[in-house]
Amino acid sequence: MEQPRNIGLVFAVGAIVNEIKDRELIKQMQKNNYKVFKLPQPNRSVYTTFPFKNILSIFIAIMRVPYRVGDYIRKNKLEAHPFLEIYKPPLIHYIVPLSNFDAYNVPEINNE
Repeated sequence: MEQPRNIGLVFAVGAIVNEIKDRELIKQMQKNNYKVFKLPQPNRSVYTTFPFKNILSIFIAIMRVPYRVGDYIRKNKLEAHPFLEIYKPPLIHYIVPLSNFDAYNVPEINNE
């Protein structure tokens, strides 16, 4: 099994928008130097959620979920990366694709 290249802990923060419904928002974001790229719909992934009740939920989730998901991935000898965290109340969604990995990276990661 091919191991993902070790580039250290890298993260990007962004907004998920609908490319049809949010065209004006996208134009405004681009004017403010946001970069736009498409995230594909994962067809196979490790997926879990955590309750998002308030700001404290984020800190608890960060301390628990990635480690447990990582243990699950290692225990089952899966090739899965990168970790995606999507905050959509009332849940925090964790998605770790099992294929097409580079399509989920921000362009700067794929260019390294």
